[in-house]
Amino acid sequence: MVIFNVHEPPNVSANRLQSAEQLVFVKDGYAWLAALVPPLWLLWKRMWLEFAIYAGATGLLVWLLTSAGATNLSNALLLIIQIVFGFEAGALYSAALERRGWRLVGTVS
Repeated sequence: MVIFNVHEPPNVSANRLQSAEQLVFVKDGYAWLAALVPPLWLLWKRMWLEFAIYAGATGLLVWLLTSAGATNLSNALLLIIQIVFGFEAGALYSAALERRGWRLVGTVS
C-alpha cells in the first residue's frame, strides 16, 4: 500500500476545484529517482538549500577521502549516501514544502 502526504499551498483559493488542483501529493516511501541522481532530483524539486548542502557535504567528503588515498572508500560511502537519500527524499521534500509555508492537510493511502 502506497501512502502519500497531502500539502496545501500557503495562499489557497476559495474555489474548491482550484484549491484541489494546487495540492501536492508527496509519496512516503522509497524514491528511486532521488536515489539514482540526488542532485538532479533536488534541483527538479526546487530544493536549493538542500542541493547546496548535499553538494557541499559530498564534495567535501570525496575530497577528504581521496586526499587521504581512500578512493574505494569514498565510492562506497557515496553509494550508501544515495541509498539512504532514496529513503529520506519524501521527508526532505515535505519539510521543504512546510518551510515554504505549505500546510500538511492529510495523509492518503
